[in-house]
Amino acid sequence: MKKSLFILLALAFCLSACGAATVPESEAPAAVTEETASTVESAEATAIVGTLRRMDDCDNTGTVRYLQGGKETGGNYADKGYIQQIDYTTAQQRRLFDTGEPAAFFQNCFVQGDTLHYILRSEKSQILYSRNLVSGDTRTVPLGDAYYIGYLDDRYLYLFPAGYNEYTVMRRLDPATGEVEETNLPAQTTDICDADGSRFLITRLHSDLPMSSLQGEEQRTAALQNATVEYAWWDPADGSVETVLEEPYYGDREETGLEQVRTYLGKADGKLYFFRASLQGAGYANGRIECCALDGSGAQTVFAAQEGANPLKQKGEIQWFVHSTGKTQIIYRLADSTQYEVPAKTEEELIDPVALTDDGRVLLAKFDRSLEKGITYCLVSEMDYLAGNFTGTDVTPAED
Repeated sequence: MKKSLFILLALAFCLSACGAATVPESEAPAAVTEETASTVESAEATAIVGTLRRMDDCDNTGTVRYLQGGKETGGNYADKGYIQQIDYTTAQQRRLFDTGEPAAFFQNCFVQGDTLHYILRSEKSQILYSRNLVSGDTRTVPLGDAYYIGYLDDRYLYLFPAGYNEYTVMRRLDPATGEVEETNLPAQTTDICDADGSRFLITRLHSDLPMSSLQGEEQRTAALQNATVEYAWWDPADGSVETVLEEPYYGDREETGLEQVRTYLGKADGKLYFFRASLQGAGYANGRIECCALDGSGAQTVFAAQEGANPLKQKGEIQWFVHSTGKTQIIYRLADSTQYEVPAKTEEELIDPVALTDDGRVLLAKFDRSLEKGITYCLVSEMDYLAGNFTGTDVTPAED
């Protein structure tokens, strides 16, 4: 699989999170029932139920956010993991339940209707836990092979196990029954980038030799010299593939001879966004954010971003691009096509925006610069924050 050519800026404090309705704090996890996932023959047609969403985009409902944490057990034992809730309406952070497993096993969590899913992964197993947020009942499904990208609709989960060179199948899991269906992906699919409605945005290679036939990195690198990469919409219901754009695997070259790179960032308001730059030594030249329509037409440069920018989303749609320079946060707000420069620290704290709410506020995480205190949270109106005002509604911390 093609290596990403730049690393999106990660929010250092940001643990895997998801949002949903309130669960009573005193409620203990219900007994877990082990369910063995059964696999049926590949489906000729896979009809999407509702709207596809990326799991990573289902960590914030707009009114609630969940955070994973760990309780120190002492000695050489790993921290025990638990899940907390931040309720934007009440500005309360609450500890909800223990996972019963080390925090290091926690992979991600996400919400599907009234169910909170979370995945615990150890060296020997990968298990999906599904907790009903109304009754508290919990069930489990072993996931088997590791997956690297996941999506969901209103009923199913969609998992993509990755091989050395490509993705070959999509596994559709019904978490209520544990049943799994497998659907073949278009040949030489190398990434699952996003989803829109009932289709997936994929990348795939066009080359003279199938990637699966290549032995070793040397053969693979040689074959890729003449390969083309295609961004396309794939509809699993009928198997159709609609090309968005195509370019050489190692990118188009500028008139100067510098190699161009492209990295997909996300979508918003019917547009796809990419980081584009030229490779120059160990760094980049002419870095910028570009966009195009969902069919690839109307490509244009949005703003200059030498090292790229981290998208901050709401319900799967990019709202802000954020780039930290250490002293400041450079924020490009798509709603008004305006770039803001916001301090990233005060004398006492380091400050990061971590989520956007449905009522026009931003959830800020504040780190004590002395490292003597834990992370605290604050809710501030978007425009106040963009003006450099960090005063808002402090979130009441959870009690241990």
